Amino acid sequence: MAHQPCYAVVDLETTGNQADYDEIIQIGITFVRNNQIIDHYHSMIKTDLTIPTFIQALTSIEEEMLNQAPYFKEVAHKIYSKIKDCIFVAHNVNFDLNFLKRSFKKCHIHYQPKKVIDTLELFKIAFPTEKSYQLTELAESLGIPLTQAHRADEDAYTTARIMILAFEKFEVLPINTKKQLYYLSKQLKYQLDDYFFEQVRLHDATKEMTGLNQFEQIYYLAPPDFEVSHIQFDGNLTALYQTIVDVCHYQYREEQLYMAQIVFDQLMHNEKALIEADTGSGKSLAYLVASLMYYIETGEHVMISTNTKMLQNQLLLQDIPKINEALNVSINATLIKSKQDYISLGLISQVLKDETTNYDVNLLKMQLLIWILETRTGDIQELNLRGGQKMYFEQKIETYVPIRKDFHYYNHIRTNASKIQIGITNHAHLLYSSPEHTLYQMFKHCIIDEAHRLPDYAIDCAIHAFGYADIKYQLGLIGKTENEKLLKQIDQLEQQRILQKLDIPP
Repeated sequence: MAHQPCYAVVDLETTGNQADYDEIIQIGITFVRNNQIIDHYHSMIKTDLTIPTFIQALTSIEEEMLNQAPYFKEVAHKIYSKIKDCIFVAHNVNFDLNFLKRSFKKCHIHYQPKKVIDTLELFKIAFPTEKSYQLTELAESLGIPLTQAHRADEDAYTTARIMILAFEKFEVLPINTKKQLYYLSKQLKYQLDDYFFEQVRLHDATKEMTGLNQFEQIYYLAPPDFEVSHIQFDGNLTALYQTIVDVCHYQYREEQLYMAQIVFDQLMHNEKALIEADTGSGKSLAYLVASLMYYIETGEHVMISTNTKMLQNQLLLQDIPKINEALNVSINATLIKSKQDYISLGLISQVLKDETTNYDVNLLKMQLLIWILETRTGDIQELNLRGGQKMYFEQKIETYVPIRKDFHYYNHIRTNASKIQIGITNHAHLLYSSPEHTLYQMFKHCIIDEAHRLPDYAIDCAIHAFGYADIKYQLGLIGKTENEKLLKQIDQLEQQRILQKLDIPP
């Protein structure tokens, strides 16, 4: 095996953000080779500057802690000797690298790493569904402990561990996906293209992830089909409720059972009911028990609409799995959304073929290549797109013309819809989509949690907000006459029109 590069994962704590004035007060370096942490370096750094109060609060570094620490000039050569042959890595690398280079320069040391990787860029590619790429929040989401954030040694070590997770993830990708990532990475800000080139060159087919399907040049994880689930229970609603409460160790509540009975009765008699329930009264379990009993009795689906995504996730990831465990059954429950909320592989193919060199778009392409190997739903909101990426993608969705033999995740859900026992949506999707989408029409009964919020969502559906980010994006598409955008093309066409009208040869 070729010699593996060494990565120096660096984090600095400083007295402020101005590299020309502020100084380093702590440095942490974690060294990684071949996906293993091989060494650490850490030092407090003495400064004659006053450490601002907010920096002390942020880092828990107080001035007296630096009294016995060396000045940077006393450790500069040692630090340089450790990192000079390494790939320089940091989270939001521009800050740490510029600060360190300025500090070295004051010590008459010229430092220019041959390769630089920004883990902020790397982690966006490797973990495309994360809501935040702040180190603390990302570490928590990935289950990596970070006991003392904003301390250089802890941050460097945690960054290194997440980087190893990302590298391990990339190593098992299909060779075609690696090649696509390599070509796209040439448009990134930092030198990830060298890393992906080595991934292609050293590809080990025996480690490649399995169970994938292929659409054109895209490898993807095929969404699972629902199995037909026959749920049987010998007993009435009271017995069902009692069983769930006993096995799950819930508190028995008379008012909760009463609410479940009301909901069940209205479902059975195809009638409507308005129920006022106090916060914390356990209404979620009540209407879940009623919905399940209704399905057991009639075999018909029930739609549940919630006010928040948090409650959606609670129902899907906590409440329903507990009921499954209590009854030893498998309730087919899934999120129901609009068709435009789900991806099609043809759309991804079209995005990948877009020849734009825009940074955010190329980053999005790389994220899509990773995400499509992981998602089981094709729900676009899993990507948490923001800003220019979101606007670009929405534009692509609006203008996309389905291609022959396209695979659309919405159609997959529709094919499996007859096997869904409980559909879960939110008020916004319910109001926006239900009149025009057949998937919603399959559900004859709908339980609306926190129905008093429906008017707010109805108003939102009736208006279209157009903010600063939208205007900025649209102006960016129009461009100026100096760049290759829409305005220049219009200007050129207008000049041609004038020349033709005046019969002046070009």
